[in-house]
Amino acid sequence: MKKYDGRASKNVKKKLWLVMGVILALFGLVAGRLIYWNVSKGHEFEKKVLTQQRYSSTDLPFERGSIYDSNGKLIATNERLYHLILEPKNILLKDKNGDYKPNMEATVSALVTYMGLDREELMAALEENKESYYLVYDRDLPEDSDGRTYDEVAAMKEFMDKADDKKAEAETRAEKELIAQAELVTGVRFEEEYHRVYPNGSTACHLIGFTVAGNLGQWGIEQQYDEELNGVDGKSFSFLDEELNVETTRIEPVNGNSLVTTIDLDVQKALEENRKAFEEETGAKNVTITAMNPQNGEILGMTSTYDFDLNDPMNEDVLKQKYSDEDIRMFKENQSRLEAGETIERKSASEILTTIDAFSSIWKNSAISDTYEPGSTFKPFTVAASLEESLYDGDEYFYCPGYYTVGNSRIGCSHKHNDIAFSKIVAQSCNTALMQIGLKEGYDMFTSYQKLFGFGQKTNVDLPGEPDTSTLVYNPAKMKDVDLATNAFGQNFNVTAIQLISAFCSVINGGYYYQPHIVKQIVGPDGNVVKNIDKVLMRTTVSGEISEIMRGYLEETVLTGTGKSAAIEGYSIGGKTGTAEKYSPVEREDGSIAYIRNKKDYLVSFIAFTPTDKPEVVIYVTIDEPHVDYQANSGLATRLEKACMEDVVQILGIEKTETVTE
Repeated sequence: MKKYDGRASKNVKKKLWLVMGVILALFGLVAGRLIYWNVSKGHEFEKKVLTQQRYSSTDLPFERGSIYDSNGKLIATNERLYHLILEPKNILLKDKNGDYKPNMEATVSALVTYMGLDREELMAALEENKESYYLVYDRDLPEDSDGRTYDEVAAMKEFMDKADDKKAEAETRAEKELIAQAELVTGVRFEEEYHRVYPNGSTACHLIGFTVAGNLGQWGIEQQYDEELNGVDGKSFSFLDEELNVETTRIEPVNGNSLVTTIDLDVQKALEENRKAFEEETGAKNVTITAMNPQNGEILGMTSTYDFDLNDPMNEDVLKQKYSDEDIRMFKENQSRLEAGETIERKSASEILTTIDAFSSIWKNSAISDTYEPGSTFKPFTVAASLEESLYDGDEYFYCPGYYTVGNSRIGCSHKHNDIAFSKIVAQSCNTALMQIGLKEGYDMFTSYQKLFGFGQKTNVDLPGEPDTSTLVYNPAKMKDVDLATNAFGQNFNVTAIQLISAFCSVINGGYYYQPHIVKQIVGPDGNVVKNIDKVLMRTTVSGEISEIMRGYLEETVLTGTGKSAAIEGYSIGGKTGTAEKYSPVEREDGSIAYIRNKKDYLVSFIAFTPTDKPEVVIYVTIDEPHVDYQANSGLATRLEKACMEDVVQILGIEKTETVTE
């Protein structure tokens, strides 16, 4: 600790006195100027203050960047809107006799003539706000209007611009009179703003997202790339010079950058049309479909149940897709209570209790946010890992009696496969063989490959809402044999759709795990490219040799196995079906809740690719609780995937690889 030093104290005092002296001098200078203004120029100062109430700074809005699909088709853009700003204080000026100056009649008549305003309503508004220098006049607009279009204000703007014309250059008396009338118009101006427009309505709604007041992106690309899309407002400053004349200075706005996405709008529309057709015919709690280019991680399309119009995302009809009128009434009541400062008790963080909760459950992108057990679509990863580590050479056989016993647990297989070749276990989806493979890999090897393939980790896709799934996979130190056995065929851990399709792409593309992404180019307001977003290789998962073997196993699934109904004539297709039993809550005798597999509710899925020699597209379909008598039918997913693939190969121009038999 420093000891007290008297000399230091004196130095501090000197500095303090010096600072105080400067402050007092500045205060005296300011006070002197104020006295000068008040005494010698009091009238001018008063006038200046009053006038500055008229001429304040005005924001000049930037234009948010547009969003395009991969072929340059417009996905999100802007419409310029105008707000009519009136200055009643200036419009209603009177002369010394108490009569309105000619400016009032000229201004009101012009607004009535060129904008179609109601004269009585306009005068009433001016009188009600007669002391105001700033009145946003929108009494004539519909309640749902965000402003006036250019066509609605063009005539008035053109008339006002005539005030800048020179009377001497006017060719007719009528033109001169028109200019004179325009010069009398006072206290009228237009403020501009941009309104976000989505020309395709609900198409790609979960991918795109939307904006709210203040150009704030919500969900999807709009949220993820909010800073890139937004610009910087400009300013228009009006002030008085020494002669008390109005001077105006403009700082121009800087518009936002635009985005070119990986989305193919035609692919997106095909996925959505097929999903909707399936939902109308069969129905399901939720359906997701994702299309990806396996050679670079580009998301070509992505859709899930519950569409909403991006131009009107908070329309109550959106909620009626999923919730009853009674639910919606309850949401509104809870929302009002919450906004009034009350506390709403929740049983869990995911419980839907308010209107915003309900909307969010529809706005979210299920393919990014939702987790579920992958079921048999995980089996290729277990098999690929065992081959990569040379635990098997592919010539082995397994015996499947229809089950496998692990410890005290007898775990079933879908069929009694008897003797089954290693090369057929993926195609026939044999749980018994997969359990033996998983147990041979062991806890450490299995979980290390699980991590290598990206399960339990974020993919870092450039879309919001990706959850932390690190606690949804097993820690090898806490694993038991029965956990390892069931994990091997895709049970007892959770994944997201974006995780699974990204990992699957690496299995079939030569072993390259690319970061999934939705934006491939950022373009400046001047049209020049700011940044190209190229594919990002995160890591390698398997060798090219093993990848080729796996493509063969997966093709066999469609040729002779569980995915036969996905075959498309003329195309070589590989894939894997999946069926996952779901848990249901059951109340115990002590009142606690247990979760058990109910053998009734399932999530069925299918992931497929084409062509099998060098894949160009992967499509992944998940169907949560299809509305059919027997849900454990992966054929539902293969049928939906086939419909999508038939459209997508045509859109992308993927050529047939096999001879079509007549």
